[in-house]
Amino acid sequence: MIDAFAILDTQGKGFVTPVELREALNELGLKCNIDEVHLVFEKLNNLGDGMLKYSEFSEALMPMDQHYARLLGTKKLQFISKNNKCPFDSHTLTRYLQMWDLIIQNEKAAETVRQRLHKKGNFDTNKAFQLCDYNND
Repeated sequence: MIDAFAILDTQGKGFVTPVELREALNELGLKCNIDEVHLVFEKLNNLGDGMLKYSEFSEALMPMDQHYARLLGTKKLQFISKNNKCPFDSHTLTRYLQMWDLIIQNEKAAETVRQRLHKKGNFDTNKAFQLCDYNND
């Protein structure tokens, strides 16, 4: 998890801005625009301060399964930012970029739904959620 964040936070500040995230993803081979990155930031940046911190990144991407979460939590940092060498092999990097692409595509789809619902005017999101929440959890 630390390595996955460190290849985005090339300056080692502990956070990335939307522009830095876009630049890092583009350099890794995923072409995305700033509007797409801002959609992702709205989802991941809990404090809304325009800085995606490692804690927000790991909270959003940590596996729900506790076994896998513990495995990731005990993994040693491999990334050395001074030589800018990616810690992932080509297969892992491909999967990492696919993950980011899915996050971006999901947020674009969610934004489309939000805009359509907003146009309806009388749509009650709380009522819709209650109808979908069969387990009342």
